[in-house]
Amino acid sequence: MVLQSSERWNPTHLEVVIAPPSPYLIPLQGIVRSEVKISAQNCYCKPSGAFTGEISLAQLHDAEIPYVTLGHSERRTIFHETSELVAQKTKAALDTSLSVILCVGETL
Repeated sequence: MVLQSSERWNPTHLEVVIAPPSPYLIPLQGIVRSEVKISAQNCYCKPSGAFTGEISLAQLHDAEIPYVTLGHSERRTIFHETSELVAQKTKAALDTSLSVILCVGETL
C-alpha cells in the first residue's frame, strides 16, 4: 500500500494476503474468508511451458490466484535468484494481471 503525503492510514485500504506453499493455494481459496487474498510464493518468468517444478503464470491466472510474492530472500540466497531474474518475473506477472508482492533487502 502506498499512501500519498496528504493521506492518512485507513484500515479500509488494507488488504490481507496469505502466501501458503503451492499445494495449499487452491484448497485455501475455498476455506478463507472472501476478503482474505491468496498469493503464490513464486512463479516462473515465462507465461507457460514445460518448466518442471515451477508454477507458471498461466496456472496462477487459471486458478484465480491474484497475487505472487517475488524476490524473497530465501529465493535469492538459496536458489541464487538475481535482481535481473526477479525483474523478469515481476514484469511477466504484471503482464499477466497478477499483483506482485516484491521483497527487497530482507536477508534475515
